Amino acid sequence: MNKIRDNEVIEQVQINKIESTESSSTNSEKKQNDSSANNAWLNQALSKESAVRILPFLLYLTVLGMLYIANKHYAEKNIRQIEKINKELKELKWEHMTTKHELMFKSKQTELAKSTAEFGLKEAVVPPIKIVVNK
Repeated sequence: MNKIRDNEVIEQVQINKIESTESSSTNSEKKQNDSSANNAWLNQALSKESAVRILPFLLYLTVLGMLYIANKHYAEKNIRQIEKINKELKELKWEHMTTKHELMFKSKQTELAKSTAEFGLKEAVVPPIKIVVNK
């Protein structure tokens, strides 16, 4: 019984070997056919007529690429300008707050009295009188 199984296994292995050699020969034929097809396609792609036919598309892609680059430069320029303006705005806000603070400080009654004392003006001790005009 074991001898019969061994013989069957050996026959099966031999059949598999024969099939694999046949498939490798057909694969090499397919590779040769594919390479000749690739060569034909390559020759067709490199022909003068096809180059002239593709030229408008290549010009379109070139112009599109140039527009893309120009747009990127324009956007970067705008970003730099926006950053510059934001920085200037921040500086102006600080200047405004500083000037506002100085004005509030100089508008105090005691500070006004000090600054007008140089001109010989003094603070009024008597409150102002209301003048009434009869019609």
